[in-house]
Amino acid sequence: MKRFAAVLLLILTAVALLAVTASAATTTTALSVRTGPGQFETVTVNTASLEVDGQLLQTDVPAFVYRSRTMVPIRFISDALGANVEWNQDALQATITTADKTIVLTIGSATALVNGQSVALYDGVPATMAVLNGISRTVVPVRFVSEQLGASVAWDQQQYLVSITSPKQEPETPQEPETPETPVEPETPAVEPDYTVSIPKASSGSVLSWSASDTAVSPKVFTLDGRVVFDYPGGKLDKASGTVNVNGPVVKTIRYNQYDHGYDDTPYVARIVLDLQTGMTKDDLEINTTGGSVSIRQVGDPRPLVVVDAGHGGKDPGAMYDGYNEKDFVLPMALEVGQRLEAAGCRVIYSRDDDTYITLSDRADLANELGADIFISIHANAMPQKPNINGLETYCYKLGGQAEVLANYVHDAILEAASPEDRGVRTANYYVLRETDMPAILVETGYMSNADECQKLADATYQKALARGIANGAIDYLHAAGLL
Repeated sequence: MKRFAAVLLLILTAVALLAVTASAATTTTALSVRTGPGQFETVTVNTASLEVDGQLLQTDVPAFVYRSRTMVPIRFISDALGANVEWNQDALQATITTADKTIVLTIGSATALVNGQSVALYDGVPATMAVLNGISRTVVPVRFVSEQLGASVAWDQQQYLVSITSPKQEPETPQEPETPETPVEPETPAVEPDYTVSIPKASSGSVLSWSASDTAVSPKVFTLDGRVVFDYPGGKLDKASGTVNVNGPVVKTIRYNQYDHGYDDTPYVARIVLDLQTGMTKDDLEINTTGGSVSIRQVGDPRPLVVVDAGHGGKDPGAMYDGYNEKDFVLPMALEVGQRLEAAGCRVIYSRDDDTYITLSDRADLANELGADIFISIHANAMPQKPNINGLETYCYKLGGQAEVLANYVHDAILEAASPEDRGVRTANYYVLRETDMPAILVETGYMSNADECQKLADATYQKALARGIANGAIDYLHAAGLL
């Protein structure tokens, strides 16, 4: 009996030690995971460390275990494996591209398209959005994406560590030693690039340029989903990958990536991608490619530019009542307003188009730097000490200017479209109204502190009616001002 007790004690001690080891190798954190259109739930997950080719990868949203699969931010993995990632907000799709493979993942879908063919994700776990500390990332099952990109994945349960080995790091199968009589073939020398390509530069956001060391080289230029792509077969960039923030009238950002295979078995391909602002096309650029150099001037667009600002976001939920957050009410309204303005012939830039935290100064600076024609901020109100108050209020910084004219157009159109209680056009010293250089208004669509109006604001049909009114009023103003 004593012997049995001793053995049992040893077993329990070993189990306890394993538990301590496992718990020390991971931490738990609470983050938000997308469960439906515009809907997120907070879950507590075990985080995991992530390494690629033996190097720990630092990510702003960590890898974590969710529904039996380890989820990782897609952009970090793709960048580490030399792939390019594009995000389509309208379709909620992430597209990963290499020189020979295209992978399309759709948020909420457990099926991916790989070179146009449907492929099921492991265990039916879909790609989704994860939000932590106001940062939103598309996350995917690590094994699916890594293996599709030719990498191998290993999981260390004790360390809670995902190890990814890229194709070029895979150990080669040991070769049988050759007999002394067999002559040893000399090693093939490493293939050198035909030429180098400089890193793109932006001059005041209006002129973009880069060059190739071979003055006879002209890049292959093509367009793809709101992007202009420049490919240099045989070329090698000064730096493997990176991003240049432009935020100009036509080009939002420049991204560049180096690939080790591509056109006609070319050992190197340097790719430079221009991400265009919403509504912009290649025709809005003057592209000059002579003497190995590329110079691009952003011509602009005669259409009026409207910055649509969804209030709050990310770590800032805004007003919170009856289980609802203000930030979740105003985002779908802002997107609906933008779509209606674009359909009417406007260019639209959103201060945020997902659940991201944006500072007030960044919102105003964005509109000023872009030279927007009008600025519209969308909010929901609250007055907890007076829960019976309800209705629509539209604000401008001061009376007597174009901002007041815009506010009246929008306010009247909302009353017509959605029939809320009319609380009038008012003035307020709000930052985004005071610090913007163009006519700017802030629409308080209703009071969340009023239980009945809060339920109305949660209704998608009512949200669309409010958005229709905001868009109609803005369009009426732009017509009256001769801008549309």
